[in-house]
Amino acid sequence: MSILIVDDTTIMRNVLKMFLHGLGFNDFIEADNGSTAIMKYVASYPDLVIMDLNMPNSNGLEVLKKIKHIDSEAKIIICSASGSSKVIKTAMALGAIDYIIKPVDKDRLKEALWRNTLL
Repeated sequence: MSILIVDDTTIMRNVLKMFLHGLGFNDFIEADNGSTAIMKYVASYPDLVIMDLNMPNSNGLEVLKKIKHIDSEAKIIICSASGSSKVIKTAMALGAIDYIIKPVDKDRLKEALWRNTLL
């Protein structure tokens, strides 16, 4: 299973890769902004996207909307520091399959993958 990890910080991408590797995943694609995420999505059509919402020059909700427009079957988990119920509801309405609030907890990530039959 290929996973596109989209976050502007290398540390966060590495933490997610470490957690995911511990769950048996090894095929990662990385992007540090929304436009790169869209390009890499189109180039590889990964099985899963884990994406931050707040990135320089990127509105994560717009990126979510664009990826879902490209591929309505895209599986996207939002992983953001924003815990606003309005933002969470908007992300879910736009097609996110789950929403994880940072700091990421390995068990919460595992639950999101399990709940969406990705684990």
